[in-house]
This record gives sequence, C-alpha cells and structure tokens, in this order.
Amino acid sequence: MDPGTPWTSVTALPAGHLPAVAAIRRTVRRLRPDVVHAHSSWAGFHSRLLELRCPVVYEPHCFKFDDPGASPLARWAYRTAERVLARHTAAFGTLSQHEAALMRGLVPSAQTVRLENVPSIAAAAEHPSFGRQRDTIVMIGRLVPQKDPEFFLRTVAAIRERDPGLRPVWVGDGAPHYREMLEASGVEVTGWLGPEEVRARLVDAVYVHTAAYEGLPLSILDAAAANAPIAARAILSVRDLPIVLESTPETLAEAACLLSRPGHRQNAALRGNASIRRAHSLERLGASLSQLYEAAA
Repeated sequence: MDPGTPWTSVTALPAGHLPAVAAIRRTVRRLRPDVVHAHSSWAGFHSRLLELRCPVVYEPHCFKFDDPGASPLARWAYRTAERVLARHTAAFGTLSQHEAALMRGLVPSAQTVRLENVPSIAAAAEHPSFGRQRDTIVMIGRLVPQKDPEFFLRTVAAIRERDPGLRPVWVGDGAPHYREMLEASGVEVTGWLGPEEVRARLVDAVYVHTAAYEGLPLSILDAAAANAPIAARAILSVRDLPIVLESTPETLAEAACLLSRPGHRQNAALRGNASIRRAHSLERLGASLSQLYEAAA
C-alpha cells in the first residue's frame, strides 16, 4: 500500500473491457465487500455489466448522454446503456439536483442520494477579506470539449474589451490543439498543478467556469475553498449553487469584470462561497455516503 493514500489496498485494472470486468469480479470474490462504489462512467460500466455478489452503488459524476455536443444517436445510445446497466445498481449517488432528475428520468424507481462532495484543496486558514482587487481570470480543467476551451477563449476576448488588465489563466492540460489555441491567444496554460499551487492561483483570481455540461465540478468547490469570486456558464448542474450564472461569453465576461473589483457584487459572491464551504464539508460527505450505502443494503 502507498502510505500517501487512504486506501487499505489498490488493485490496478488491466486494459480492455472484458479483462477489467474479470478483474473486478476476482477482486470482489477475494475481498467480499459489503458494497462496491463505482465512480464515473467506465467504472460504472465495468462494475455493472454483469451482476456482482454484492450491491453496487454508482456515482456517475456526469452522464455522457447529457453532452449537448453529442449527436442524437450517440445520446440515445448512452442513455440506453445507462438504463440497461441500472438493473445491476442498488443505489445512485448524484452530485446535483439536475443529475438526480436525469437519473429519475431513466429509472423512475431509482434510489438516489445527494452526495455533498468536498474540494480537492484545503481551505485557507483565513479567507481574504472582502473588498480586494483581483488580477487574474482562472479556469480549471482538462482541455477537452466538455470543458469548452473555445467558450473560455470567447469570454477572454470579451473581458479584454472591458478590462485589458485582467490576465487569463487555464489550470490544467489535455488536447495539444486546445493548448496551442489558448497560448496563441495569450492565455497562460499551466499544466497540472498540485493542491497548494492550485490554491495559490485562485486566491487573487476570479474563477470563471465554462464547461458545456457537468456533474458537479470540483474546481468550483476549490474556488470556494480559496475564496475566489465565482462566475459560471449557466448549465443545469450548477444552478443550485450560490454563484453568478451567465449564458453567453459576453455576459460571463461582464460578470467576471464586476467580480474582480471591490463592491457589493464581489461581497455577495464571497458570501456565496461561505455557504458552499458549509454545505460541502467532510462531515456532510460522510453522512451522505453512509446514507447511500444504507440505501444500497
């Protein structure tokens, strides 16, 4: 076991779908767990393709059929696959009201439990006081279509028209053509950073989230932990968070500029961050996981 992880043991899965399914079944027979917790799409597929000897809970952390960029045929196929796999699912852990509604749309009788996820970075011991100028615009995520770097770039262009002094930063990495596109437009792309480096990038920033669809992005929770004012694209999965939501690059840019300056808009955003930190704590996550596993049993 790696002493840097919280796990008793770690079993790496082999490449390929059938070998992965077989490895999971062997591991379940060896460990005889009370519950298998499948996180995200591939884990959900491999754990639920065949019925296991114990209950399986599934935390999709974003349904692929919710991708607005996918073709109607692809979305139908993903939705059908999720409906079939639901037969081998004891309970579902969802991260937002939108995700729970999608699940109930697939299987009206599904048992769903809202999981109160937690940030991936530690909250600062003392949060910055209200009334501080912010000098950067930050987005965190993998450079893939889901996170929509092109929407971010259009937002940056609109920000520059309003406040050329705000510096755009993308924390993360991914598809080379997206990285080249952002860097060619003057956006700093940092690559993947450790938790302390992520927090350092956020403390003097406005966090602007541009994803086209989500489950519930950890990066928004991280921004709240670092107390960066947050403005996000108004996708359904984040509408129950106390953050500023806008639908277009132009209105998102205007919101980001307002949040960068001291004033009542920034103060309101920071009060929203405090609410997010209270709701997304380890205590509440532990309680919601216990409820999920009890529902599965």
